[in-house]
Amino acid sequence: MNTTTDARIDWNAELRSQLEWHWTNQLRPRLAGLTDEEYFWEPVSGCWNIRPRGESTAPIAVGGGHTR
Repeated sequence: MNTTTDARIDWNAELRSQLEWHWTNQLRPRLAGLTDEEYFWEPVSGCWNIRPRGESTAPIAVGGGHTR
């Protein structure tokens, strides 16, 4: 039996598991408690960012919801 060719990896499950772990243990805790001012802070005026609808400076703004 050749284990290198017989092993089946569910790549979708592996990726989902890793993304969930990083969201739960690294990213989400760092975002918790941020104010809007901190979340929308820009290191340089006009840099790429997520902005509330109607405040985009891009020639073409895309996306749905209250932010673009």
